[in-house]
Amino acid sequence: MAAVEPKHILLTSLPLYGHAASPSWRETDPSSSRQICRRGGQPQNSPQGNRSRRVRSLRTGSPKDTLSHSTTKVFVSHCGWNNTLEASPYGFLMVAWPMFGDQLMNAEWLEKEGVGKLLHGSRIVQGHPSLTTAFRLAFFACSDITHGHLIPLLELAKKIVPFHNVTFAVSECFVGEIQQKQLVPDGLFPIIGIADGVQYNKRSPDAVVSKVVPGAELFFKNFVIGNKNSSIDAVIAGDMLSPALHILHQHKIPFFSFNTGSSGRMLHYLSITPETAVCSAGEAQVFHRIPSPGAQVPPLTDTMKKMFMPMHEVVPLSHGVIANTVSELEETFVSAIQTHSDMKGISLFNVGPLFPDHEALSADRSEEQIKVLQWLNEKEPRSVVYVSFGTLGGQNNKYIKTIAGALAAIGRPFIYSLAKDFQHLIPEDCIGDNLVLAWAPQKAILQHPSTAVFLSHCGWNSTIESLVCGVPVVAWPLRNDQEMNALLLVEKATGVLIEGAGESSNTVITVETVEQAIREVGHFEDGVVSSSRENTFRTAAEIWRVKMEGAVAGQNANSQGDFAKLITKLSQLP
Repeated sequence: MAAVEPKHILLTSLPLYGHAASPSWRETDPSSSRQICRRGGQPQNSPQGNRSRRVRSLRTGSPKDTLSHSTTKVFVSHCGWNNTLEASPYGFLMVAWPMFGDQLMNAEWLEKEGVGKLLHGSRIVQGHPSLTTAFRLAFFACSDITHGHLIPLLELAKKIVPFHNVTFAVSECFVGEIQQKQLVPDGLFPIIGIADGVQYNKRSPDAVVSKVVPGAELFFKNFVIGNKNSSIDAVIAGDMLSPALHILHQHKIPFFSFNTGSSGRMLHYLSITPETAVCSAGEAQVFHRIPSPGAQVPPLTDTMKKMFMPMHEVVPLSHGVIANTVSELEETFVSAIQTHSDMKGISLFNVGPLFPDHEALSADRSEEQIKVLQWLNEKEPRSVVYVSFGTLGGQNNKYIKTIAGALAAIGRPFIYSLAKDFQHLIPEDCIGDNLVLAWAPQKAILQHPSTAVFLSHCGWNSTIESLVCGVPVVAWPLRNDQEMNALLLVEKATGVLIEGAGESSNTVITVETVEQAIREVGHFEDGVVSSSRENTFRTAAEIWRVKMEGAVAGQNANSQGDFAKLITKLSQLP
């Protein structure tokens, strides 16, 4: 890839269906500042006006309490060895201002490791560019991220960082999550938090429209637009944040929309207009089929319209759309998007699949994964059924029992990823030696040779991951675009669809229906793996595994080619 001029790119997204309180952007926590003031000193006079509320002078005491506090963003230090060691566990950059002795050597080491910014020169005066630049770089070093829709965008950030400067922004409630899961290597790029009040353990699609999006808009105002020291050249935002992107366009800040779903999903929202009819949840038929060019989509709920129509509105204002897909997988949809009237002059970059090569885990989850892999190692090849309905779940209680009944009837080993609150619905005699887990290492399970079938809700991440790992699917879609994703797998011959599945469906799905689907896809006959004929689902899944691998490697690597074009596009920004 040719050398390019590095730019500073801000990537941001939101937690899937997070519940939010009143939005704000938090640089510091005023309550913690007052506490520090009571302990150590009085506010200093400040020429910056209201910034005096954020400046406190500490006369005595160790900095450990301050450094370990979640609101501490920057440590300006002389880089004595004790201070250098004391700051290292907390994951933020240091502004290094060495004075004498070995302090310069310590500071140079911090900068070499990517965790500090050295102020070069013996004389730093107020307003000097080296001082303001150092503070800007250090301020970006915060921690905050989640999984689900955010993981592909995070992987995109990792791919961009060798070519351009990257800052990643997401709701601050996920600081603990990223630290626990170690989703970003230390010092790779700074991550900052949006104080939008999102609560990790509560989910509501209405909150995305009413609370989270306003929080993102306020963040853009304060951090990207209102911050005179900001060096952001462009923003890449998850398409769920589309309503907040208008303000970037108004201030002539380039942005790219990141499609968090399939190309079929994008075609749907490109067809949603103010005239699109709304209906009750039980009557909604959106995402059940791809609309013809220029045709109206079927009626959808008011919440869905408020969520998806802004995605359509910002596309013509963007510098491009980036998608976690492979062009060959969705050729018809990709062609329709590229020729859509609202995509005229807008670049489309299909850079998928975007998944981590290796998932970093906490100590507890590493131990759990080892146990799962040991269990899988004891099973026959292509004999295990894996059941998971994603991080949001949403299964009706009666269907948990239906699935359990089907698994018991088949008699093959299974792993069922199910929240603890619902695990009691599975009969004890059904569980036996099988695994029912509140958390399951999905990628490790799908990559294991003992795994035969994936019973999935067909969220886009799970759909792509099944293809990447070459595992056939029994599709049980629940909501939104999941049925469309399931039909894509049926079209590619890598899965079957449970007809009538879905939260709003009145169809009664029987144990026999589920049992038959699992037997068909897993090639099971009377509880054993059949060897009498070819498993066509497995064969098709393996073909697509090779194609997905080839999308990012080799001579015909379409996704890698699109990624190279994206890097060039970013470098050409003014």
